[in-house]
Amino acid sequence: ATPGMVDAIQGATEGEAGLTYRSTGGDASTPMTAVGLWMWATSGRDVADARFQRALEFLDGEWQLESVSGTYADRSEYYTWWVLAKLFRVIPEGLIEGRRDPAALGYAAHPRSPWFDHAYTILQWQNDDGTWGSNEIGEPNGWSEVSNHVLALLALERALGGLPEAV
Repeated sequence: ATPGMVDAIQGATEGEAGLTYRSTGGDASTPMTAVGLWMWATSGRDVADARFQRALEFLDGEWQLESVSGTYADRSEYYTWWVLAKLFRVIPEGLIEGRRDPAALGYAAHPRSPWFDHAYTILQWQNDDGTWGSNEIGEPNGWSEVSNHVLALLALERALGGLPEAV
């Protein structure tokens, strides 16, 4: 991230804990907060900084297993899961905890983690033909079938280290 991007993130975090699409205002959202936190962490800034922690707390409170929050949330599901996967890779483990119980879902060898939550949700949304986002089975239909499919694959690719080999 460039210094200008980090400055924009800092400006966005001064109002409320979550980040917005524009640093000039708007509603905070899960995807924009995840993008901002990812930029912050990849710029070498300290993740213990109070602004980062406030935004992380917002994200942890807003992030849900089956949906995302904020402006355009209904069309940004797959994008959000992809940016969350990017964020999980660059922040220390344990800053965001898993919410699903892998053992209760038949994956006893796998620890509770956001990676498990992530992959499990995306795989539940996969259609019988292997695609995502057509709304065949009630999954989110996002921006387009192509973008949904690509973003789901990118998110799963980043989450592969968190699933048992059998999945």
